[in-house]
Amino acid sequence: MELIYLKGFIMKRLPFFFALFSVSSFSSSLIASTMDVPHGCGLEPSTFSYNPNNISAAISAGSAIYQNQASFLDWSSLFSAIGSVYSSSTMSTEGPDYVLQGVANRFKYDGSWFDWGSRLFTVRFGTSEFGSMVSTTSNWDNNAYQNLTFNYTYGPGLVWSSADGCMAKSVMVQKAPKITSGSKSISNGKIQANISYAVDQYSEAVQKQSTNVRITLRIRSDLFGTNSSTSVYNASPNAAVTISTQPNAGGGTYHVSATVSDGNYSGFYDLGIVDVPGDPESPCPSCNPN
Repeated sequence: MELIYLKGFIMKRLPFFFALFSVSSFSSSLIASTMDVPHGCGLEPSTFSYNPNNISAAISAGSAIYQNQASFLDWSSLFSAIGSVYSSSTMSTEGPDYVLQGVANRFKYDGSWFDWGSRLFTVRFGTSEFGSMVSTTSNWDNNAYQNLTFNYTYGPGLVWSSADGCMAKSVMVQKAPKITSGSKSISNGKIQANISYAVDQYSEAVQKQSTNVRITLRIRSDLFGTNSSTSVYNASPNAAVTISTQPNAGGGTYHVSATVSDGNYSGFYDLGIVDVPGDPESPCPSCNPN
């Protein structure tokens, strides 16, 4: 990776925002008086690719929703704290890359194996949100765990852990995918559903070209209790799709539902029941009616 020099710090040119944005471009009204990220904390390499405008938009969106200046970190102090972007060989901060706004996720401080089992010590965890720092105690494997929540961020954020060293990990704070509308019908003997969905702009399905949105239609026979499902994949974050599936037990009543997945999180939609004409058919030799 190419090294760049910025504000007196040597930084690797990573596809993330800290090596890209200018602190002076942010409004002072969005800057809190203090922040919690320890000075000199390293930043784990990330696969996220960002334009600086995304960061400004993320802060502005959060500010407009919460209108609470004290909830946001001091970006100029953060810029100084993340002084050198590097990957540590002795410790790391581990956890999910994509997190839901307002939902706790478990993160791990993975300490140096050189000191394995020698002592217990205090580990601090926090996020890039003001006032987020918490402390816990390591285990004898020199690891520690903590649940952390982003209550104000919408978009890119940081999770960090600190003991003998400090490492920060970049995350995406997103909203859950959802099915906005749905209907069911019988078409050519099959159970058919028309589904409209929306996935968040910061979800994996939008951020990574290799991940598509998955829409799944599920049916359950009321008579036999058997389940079956059919999935389709779509590259569009917002679309309407039609899915159909063969009844798994012939004619009768079926419970129908659908889910949409963005690669990490899912949204559920209950489509109710549908009656398929015709006689019931046992889906397996050992299947008995309820």
